[in-house]
Amino acid sequence: QCNLAVNLRQIGVLGEAIELLQQAEPHFDGVPELAGMRFELLGVLADRGDTAAVVALVPKLVAGARAAHPAGSVELAQELARAATPLLLVEQWAAAEALLREILPIREAKLAGAWQPELSRALLGAALLGQRRFAEAEPLLVAGAEGLLQRLETMPASVRFRVREAVARVVELYAQWANAEPGLLRAEQAAKWRERLAALPPVGR
Repeated sequence: QCNLAVNLRQIGVLGEAIELLQQAEPHFDGVPELAGMRFELLGVLADRGDTAAVVALVPKLVAGARAAHPAGSVELAQELARAATPLLLVEQWAAAEALLREILPIREAKLAGAWQPELSRALLGAALLGQRRFAEAEPLLVAGAEGLLQRLETMPASVRFRVREAVARVVELYAQWANAEPGLLRAEQAAKWRERLAALPPVGR
């Protein structure tokens, strides 16, 4: 049932995927292999844009993650990241920011040189961009995108779409900033990053 729900999500049949996962949810706690299925449910709810359901489910998942993993651990950071990304999808910028500010230093300390800190940096920048905090978002978005571009070839194929997302957010940053505070420099920066985005190879999600 859960495998079918995952497959339905991948082809965009979100309503049926959510129904199957909600039916199976009472069994999640008793089966170790299903431990991550609530995060799958969270992701499908976010894909559908169900903000209220996402906001209601995230605290439960975060509490469970904190109970299961030591503070400051890579495992905790991974589960918090699985909660933060759906929050970004439903534009809960401040809630996502709070989680990402916890995740980033853990990954910087424990996964230095890997792609995960760069992704967390870019996502934290996205949370700030959503709040139109352009000056704070800029260094995080730019550094995160540059870091992911440098690591593109070593990233798992399943997450390479995150590189395009990160570069696209830098374009969005400079475009929004130029509209809010008109200036040639930011327009030029937006154009430069658009060129970099266009040069990226297509990567399926």
